[in-house]
Amino acid sequence: MKTEQPNGFSAFELLVTVSVLGLIGSLAIPAGMNAYRTEQVNGAAANLAGWLDEVRTSTETNNISCRVNITTSSTLRAEDIVATATAITPGTTTPATGVVCGSGNPMRLPGMGGSGTFSVATSFINNQFYFTQRGAISTDNTAGLGKSAGATDANLSIRISSGGLPPMRCVRLTGMLGLVRIGVNNTTGTTSNDCTTWGAL
Repeated sequence: MKTEQPNGFSAFELLVTVSVLGLIGSLAIPAGMNAYRTEQVNGAAANLAGWLDEVRTSTETNNISCRVNITTSSTLRAEDIVATATAITPGTTTPATGVVCGSGNPMRLPGMGGSGTFSVATSFINNQFYFTQRGAISTDNTAGLGKSAGATDANLSIRISSGGLPPMRCVRLTGMLGLVRIGVNNTTGTTSNDCTTWGAL
């Protein structure tokens, strides 16, 4: 005589399946959030570096200086303005007329698709500097040195993280040449620190 096989899963089998799925989800969700945060910060740093390089190049093309102001905060959101550039008469603080720095548009943070925030800080006072007429960096638009009170060297850096969590990315402006480089610090999101590796995302 044949015995009928029961249909479906037993309570024990369902319990094991749900437990395994829960374990996989608890590992995958944080990893996915970290990857998403990393891409957002990478995008913000790369976009800012490109924007700054465009502004720097326009000083030579248009025979002007460009004053750059960085918006610093721990609660900046997607599409908030993080940097603006104003055309300045070389050697002065007087706005130049009829010309723009770069495209003339401000630099905005990339979209985050949610309620996340960016933390942005600088290593220089007043969150302001100049690309001089020849593309060098100055804090007063008269000298080619980027060093300012509170800075440890002639490099100025802009630090970006997502909500104060790791990783952090930095955009560094280097001295007389006005070179723009990107730095990495994967161990902290505290923007009072600096990046530890330079030259790559």
